[in-house]
Amino acid sequence: MKKSLMIIGMVLVCVVFLFPESVGAQPPSTGKSMMVRVENATGKDFKSVLVSFIGKEQRYGKIGAGKKSPYHVVDRAYRYDRIEVRLIGSTEKVVLQPIDFVGESLLGPGRYTYRLIQRGDSAKFRIDLELVVDRNGS
Repeated sequence: MKKSLMIIGMVLVCVVFLFPESVGAQPPSTGKSMMVRVENATGKDFKSVLVSFIGKEQRYGKIGAGKKSPYHVVDRAYRYDRIEVRLIGSTEKVVLQPIDFVGESLLGPGRYTYRLIQRGDSAKFRIDLELVVDRNGS
């Protein structure tokens, strides 16, 4: 019986550390990893958010107005990347497409937030990105 409980405990510990998003926790920052989350500061609910980092796409899923996604570990990112957003109640996708990364440097290890804001006052919804360097994941 003790052996079974010990095995179950070890499995639970492994799940929490290997798959922290599955239990609602944020992955630990090792000091060498780069972690990026998305904040919806537009005032509109997002049905889905997809960020195209260099060589990798990351789905951030549904993000309500004023909310932040969980962090995701990424290998390489700039202060801006391609972002595709779909709004709740709309079939249209909104895309923030960088022209190029000439003169840009890759971000270093740490935690970052891509804060998405509404750009302009036109009838067509457009987004822009503000990079936030997070302190202690707050």
